[in-house]
Amino acid sequence: MFQRSTNAVCVAAVVAGVALPALAGDGRELTLTPVVVSLQPEATEAPVTTTTTTVTEAKLDASAPAVEFGKTGSRWIGIGAGAASNGDFTDVNLYGRYEYFIAKDIELIGELGIWNYQQEGKDATGFNPALVLRYHFYNGEKWTWFVDGGIGFLFSTDPVNRTDGDEGSSFNFTPRAGGGFTRAIGEEGARLEVGMRWAHVSNARISGNNDNPGRDSLMLYAGLIFPF
Repeated sequence: MFQRSTNAVCVAAVVAGVALPALAGDGRELTLTPVVVSLQPEATEAPVTTTTTTVTEAKLDASAPAVEFGKTGSRWIGIGAGAASNGDFTDVNLYGRYEYFIAKDIELIGELGIWNYQQEGKDATGFNPALVLRYHFYNGEKWTWFVDGGIGFLFSTDPVNRTDGDEGSSFNFTPRAGGGFTRAIGEEGARLEVGMRWAHVSNARISGNNDNPGRDSLMLYAGLIFPF
């Protein structure tokens, strides 16, 4: 914008005490009084100041999960199913989990499982609360690979295991060890879990040396994990 500024200019015309004889000859004199003329600068418009505000909009990465998997303090829930076989019998398992990352990529898992044990004679149904420690030794955000281990308690409707004339008990310990992977399957943080583990059942001879046939099986399981 062009801005024009004019300095004040004063022009003064003074005619002081000049007496002119009257043309009419009547003896009167014409006296001119001094006149001062002052020119003021034109009013100028105040400069207009334009303020430009820049707004930066944060762009979210739509591919990033809502919750970072493996982050310390994050919580997850999981559901799944599996099958374990010792070569003679196949046992079926359903489970639900609460998972809490106590450190980066290290989680503590509380699990409640329901089992159906095939065996000689009458099959048994068991409830299996367990505590598991899992370490994700590789975390590529979409993929993680883990190893884990833990132990649980089995309360069953009939003694487990029953084979070759030996019979176990309705209370058993269930140590475990294994590994597997998880894979992100959605933008909200859900993950697929697949694993394999050693599944053991025995009562640690709490009922005597002759009442602990035990069972060792190889278990394959799969499930889904959700942020909580």
